[in-house]
Amino acid sequence: MKAFRLLSITALLLLAAASATAQPRHSARYTNESSGHYYEAPRHKAFNGLPANEFSISLGVWPMRPNNLFDDDDYRHEREAPFEVSLEYMRHLTRRLSIGLDLTYIPVLNDYWDNEYYYDYPDSRDYHRSSAFGKGGRYEESILVVMPTFRFEWLQTRNFAMYTRLAMGFGVEFDKVEDKVNSGFTFQAVPIGMLIGRTVYARIEFPAFGYQGLLTAGIGYRF
Repeated sequence: MKAFRLLSITALLLLAAASATAQPRHSARYTNESSGHYYEAPRHKAFNGLPANEFSISLGVWPMRPNNLFDDDDYRHEREAPFEVSLEYMRHLTRRLSIGLDLTYIPVLNDYWDNEYYYDYPDSRDYHRSSAFGKGGRYEESILVVMPTFRFEWLQTRNFAMYTRLAMGFGVEFDKVEDKVNSGFTFQAVPIGMLIGRTVYARIEFPAFGYQGLLTAGIGYRF
């Protein structure tokens, strides 16, 4: 379980780094031209007047990369990753650019895989099953993914924003049949995403490509 320990340690380090960047920034000083007095912008506000930090939870449909790899398996039974669940923390660095961290869980389902068939018939051992990272294996698994993420908001109004997002990191697969673990590079590319609302907001991403959903919807909170 070395990969699991490595994932846990890395996740803690990334969360610590995110927490460090979330410390209140120095207040900006401005001059009121009519009175000549100085005033300070609130420390917890981002450049667009919204809180600088965000936390969201989302549900994604059909993570494309794992399912594309599963399609290459040369055995008679089927498996798939129909959905994923993600937690995301974001911190505004500028008015349009944010950086954060994604934690994603992907269950892999295979209702038709029969362990008795696999162990009782030697020929079935020749079947090939790709893992979510391209390696061979014969197992059911759950996938955990950790990815730093970058978001650029190219359209902004008071209660609406459109953005492009890119995330890259790594994940681990847990083999529940043979007690094995695989690990590998993960990514998510989102050409178009939308944020609707201010303090509490809805988040929609479509289309998206990688280890999160092709279509993702969720709810977030700015603080």
